[in-house]
Order: sequence, then structure tokens, then C-alpha cells
Amino acid sequence: MRCRECGSEGTGNYCAQCGAPLQAAEERRCGECGAEVDADARYCTECGEPVSGGGSKPWTAYLPWALSALALVAFAVAITLFVQTQASPRQPGSPPTGSLPGEDAAASTGGAGGAAGGGMSGGASGGSMPSAGDLANMSPGQAADRLFDRAMRVRASGDTSRAAFFARMGRKAYARVPASEMDADARFHVGMLALVEGDSAGARSRAEEILSGDPDHLLGLILAFRSAADGAQREEYRQRFVEAASSADLSGRPAYEAHRTLIENLRQELAR
Repeated sequence: MRCRECGSEGTGNYCAQCGAPLQAAEERRCGECGAEVDADARYCTECGEPVSGGGSKPWTAYLPWALSALALVAFAVAITLFVQTQASPRQPGSPPTGSLPGEDAAASTGGAGGAAGGGMSGGASGGSMPSAGDLANMSPGQAADRLFDRAMRVRASGDTSRAAFFARMGRKAYARVPASEMDADARFHVGMLALVEGDSAGARSRAEEILSGDPDHLLGLILAFRSAADGAQREEYRQRFVEAASSADLSGRPAYEAHRTLIENLRQELAR
């Protein structure tokens, strides 16, 4: 009997050369020419006819393709959701630093109540949505700022799960922004997005980055205050912010101008 594994002739139950079982599987023959075919063959090697009952791939062989298809569908759904729920364009003249059109006392970046009390309020809602082509033509910084705006608006509506979704997208977008463009305002945005996701440690890291370059930077102090690890640290940053804000000139600094409402309302509230 010839071993099906190594081709050696042998007798008994196992091959003396490779140890494979010599018990032959049920013989299969081509229904067209009668030639013997292997147990897992799908076509006859003599005449080329299909052999019924030939070996077929297990369902697990198609799993990678199925998962790839599902991933593409999920990505398409995510992009569609983003485009369909995108924030409105900035109003003419507003600085390109992530401020919301119509920002008021309940500003997207926290507002007085948001910065002091833990909630994040949003600016005006609605407005036209950019097309997929518009998004493709945006720079990484512009796309990241737009996602920041959107996350703040959704958080203001009370939909925390969707806000976290946009916050995750926003943080990934900021990660693609060149390091030379990641100024204090951009780091503030990343920190606020981290707070939307519940990542206080991530927000503190961004605050430390801002304050390492300017210990009195108001946005850095706001972020540090919002993400403080304990009451003592929170009080320390409250005092530092009040002191720095009392003498700060908000004019001429785009980051401060973009978040003027937040700074002024928080300064009044924390100084009480």
C-alpha cells in the first residue's frame, strides 16, 4: 500500500517512513473517465472533469474577506454620519482656531458653567453642511477644528455617546496636524476633546504642554482647572487663573479672541 503522505510503499497501519496512517480513505473515481482521484480533489487530473464531493474550503477560510467587507461598510457609515451631521462653516471674520459661530455665555469650549461646573455647553446649531469634496480639500488643521466644533455642539445637546464619537475622530485628526501647527489653542482643543471622552489624564497632559511654554496662559489654566486630579489641585489652578486673567489683555491674541466669552465668564465666576 502506498503512503498518501510521502509516497513510500508500506504495510500495516502506519507508514514506516513518515508515520502517517496507511489506512486508505474511501476510494474516489472520476465519473467521466473512471480514473482514481485524491480525496480532496475537485477536478480529475486525467480528463479535467469536475469531481463531485470534492474538497471545499471551510467557512473560516472566508472569514478575513468577510471582516474586511464589514470594516469597509463601517468606515463608509462613519464617514456618511460625519458628513451628514457636520458643523456649519465659520462665520466670516471669525478666527480659525475652533471657536463656534454665535458663541455666547454657553460657549462650545465650556462656557462659565462648563468650565466651572463640569458640563460643556454649545453654541448655535444648524447651518449648511460641507460636502465630501469640501472635507477632502481641508487642511488637517481645518478638519480637526471642524470636528472639535462638532463634538462641542453634540455634547451641548446632551448626546454624550455621539459627542464621544466625534471627540475620538477629532483627537485622531489633531494627531495628523504637523507639530509646527500645534499651538496652545490646538492643544487646548485636544484637551477639551479628551474631557468629552472622560480622559482627564489626557487633558492634564495637554494643559501641562501649554503651561510649560507659558505658565500664565489662560487656556492652559482653564484646561488644568477642568482636569484637576483633586480638590487641592483644582483650587491651585483656580487661584492662578483668576490672578492671570485679572491682568490679561485678551485683544491681539487669536486664541484668546476665539474663546473670549469662555475666559470672561469664567473669570467672573471664579473670582467670586
